[in-house]
Amino acid sequence: MSVARLVSAHAREQGPGLAEATVGYALDLGTFAIDEDAERAEAQLNQAGFSTVRFRPQAPARLYTVSVLPAGEAGPAETPAKSIRVAQDLPLRSAVNLAERLRAAGYGVRILAEAAKAAQITLRHGNFASLDEAESVRLEISRLGVPTEVVQVR
Repeated sequence: MSVARLVSAHAREQGPGLAEATVGYALDLGTFAIDEDAERAEAQLNQAGFSTVRFRPQAPARLYTVSVLPAGEAGPAETPAKSIRVAQDLPLRSAVNLAERLRAAGYGVRILAEAAKAAQITLRHGNFASLDEAESVRLEISRLGVPTEVVQVR
């Protein structure tokens, strides 16, 4: 069971309205190092009917790169030059989802954490009462090609 589902179950056990009133969900729609990239993604999302909020997290963001390994390599490549970068600047969940799809297609994959970067812009959408509602909208937005991640908000 996911952490979010465990928190929701715990809140229900505490009684109606106690913890549920303070726990909600939102969608992180990407973290961008360059203002213009954030503006392009924001315009695409707004045009598709998804309102966004833009903010700069106080703590540096940890983003990930997904790379495909050369044919015949089962484990992580010894030298980064031997791998082909497929995507970068992804939140962890998006990186893991992409890596799982690539592995299912028969590719050797690795995920690398990039150096934490400060002063990035994060786009966020929604204020959902349930994890299921947030997941449903996450699937809609992911069809636009925008990496999304459900996050808990208080």
